[in-house]
Amino acid sequence: MAAHYGFTRAEHVLWRHLARGFAATKSLSNHVRNPSSGQWRDVFRPQVATAFNDSYGDLLALSGYD
Repeated sequence: MAAHYGFTRAEHVLWRHLARGFAATKSLSNHVRNPSSGQWRDVFRPQVATAFNDSYGDLLALSGYD
């Protein structure tokens, strides 16, 4: 990608350094994500669901979600 955009050698080195620092495989904190499915139910409480539906309910319906 760096070559495609015409980065200089110095920019390429900096780009690679930054890319490694923000790689998806590297955690930016000590938090370890729980890989179990459905964990959203623990944090998406009824009050949050109501606010979400008030804001985005029409988009969900247009996308075929009830």
